[in-house]
Amino acid sequence: MNDKVKKIVAVLAALAILTSGWYFFYWLKTPQHSIALIADAVRQHDLRTFEKHVDMNSLYSKAYDDVVAVTFGSDKDANPIIVAIVKGIKGLAVPLLESETRSYIVKGDQADDSEDVPEAVPAGSENGAEIVDNLKDRTGFGDLKYEGVESSDINGETALVNLKLHDEKLTKDFILQIKMQQLDDGLWRLQQITNLQDFMKMREAAVKEKLAELNKPIAAQIAQNVALDKKMLQITSVHYSKIIRVLEAELNLNNTSGKNISYIAGMLELYDANGQIFYSGSFASNAMLKNGANKLYKFDFELNPYVKEDAQVINTDLSKVKWNAYLTNLAFDDGTSLDYLTALPESKK
Repeated sequence: MNDKVKKIVAVLAALAILTSGWYFFYWLKTPQHSIALIADAVRQHDLRTFEKHVDMNSLYSKAYDDVVAVTFGSDKDANPIIVAIVKGIKGLAVPLLESETRSYIVKGDQADDSEDVPEAVPAGSENGAEIVDNLKDRTGFGDLKYEGVESSDINGETALVNLKLHDEKLTKDFILQIKMQQLDDGLWRLQQITNLQDFMKMREAAVKEKLAELNKPIAAQIAQNVALDKKMLQITSVHYSKIIRVLEAELNLNNTSGKNISYIAGMLELYDANGQIFYSGSFASNAMLKNGANKLYKFDFELNPYVKEDAQVINTDLSKVKWNAYLTNLAFDDGTSLDYLTALPESKK
């Protein structure tokens, strides 16, 4: 190799080193790197690093509002009682979520058995535990596996990052968009989830579709044991209120199972012109239905005109509405039963 070639090779090598070094330092200042730091902090039980890169108060406060919005819809703002309850519980639920997160970061899967939680749980927080569990269930985060960054869009000191998540139970991928804020040292901090409402709605639709698929064999078994015939649907008034109405449904059941039935449960659904469910209600009875017997059941569903779905039923001409009723549970007097799945089975590891 002559001197000229050696010089060219040396220059190229230097450029390669400079380029790789530039890329390395560029990578350190990207949202992707900070997300990797968050993941490492969880694995290494590094609470200090985790809290530097995750604004838990902002994250959970916004997530709480999103879960409430999806759960209650427009009724949250229309009903002052719901508004008061929601605002009151938020002050308990958000600190509880932060406390549980800190405990998990420090102790991992042993967090529930931990005696030295980094931060004391605020007094009365047990009242917010139910809505905290609801937040976990509605988002399905416990079943999601982080697959990496799908894309990112940096605009000044803020960034929107799309994370690819795989749902183990649904065997389906979802995109979760997060907002990050750049810190003084050039690193990034997670502020909030920006598409949580849409994410929850998409996942709930997928869960509903999956459950319907899994429940088809159970529905067929129930139909083989009990024949259901819809008889009547009407709205009546009640003696205890001038505004409350009652939706009455009459269903005839014929027990063809060969056994006595000690309990039944099911669902009533009303559909709009597009075939979408605009009202649903559950019913149940523990009246004995003997083998071979026919029985007419009457079920009442209380309607509150201040609740959007109920008001729609009250203001609808039921004679023009398509409706359906079906059984989801049968219990026999020999101790056996047929039951719809209400939650997805645990994924196989």
